[in-house]
Amino acid sequence: MTKARTLADFNTTSIDPALLDAAGTIPSALLDDVGGGENTPSFHTYLSASLDNSHNSWFKAPFNSEKFDTDSAYDNATNHKFTVPADKAGKYNLYVSCGMMNNSGVYCVQMWVAIRVNGSDKAVFGFDSNQGSHTKQEAVGGSTVQSLSVGDEVEVYVYAETGDSSNMRLLGGEDTTYFGGFKLAE
Repeated sequence: MTKARTLADFNTTSIDPALLDAAGTIPSALLDDVGGGENTPSFHTYLSASLDNSHNSWFKAPFNSEKFDTDSAYDNATNHKFTVPADKAGKYNLYVSCGMMNNSGVYCVQMWVAIRVNGSDKAVFGFDSNQGSHTKQEAVGGSTVQSLSVGDEVEVYVYAETGDSSNMRLLGGEDTTYFGGFKLAE
């Protein structure tokens, strides 16, 4: 059963008000034709193991494991990017989270994550702590809605500046460093 506030909430005239009970519930089967469609294609990928990279430089995050990929549009083996499939243009919700740390354990001054479409930054998340307080390990991420065309390529780049010029570590794990997205139903 689904709780109904009012029939107007369902944006439909196909529900007979007589079917509502005193508590305002209706059978779920009556809602089969109500809704905005499916959120596909969709994908969720993650970095399976930690990796080190030089500090003070941008590099592509190689998300190499998938939880799901409804349209086989994310390449987790070679290019590590999502390509909008044929007939799937539209608005997409894209999200990312990257766990990063200074490999030597001192501190990081800056950490940034960028979602790029066709090589151009579309959303950049992070911090510059050129203050008195610094962090050794942090998760940086966010989400954005982008209008994507067929063939557009979406990928993630990461940057960290460590306080002692040692390597930056991108932390692996499906709950630590991940990237995904889905087409918004229209």
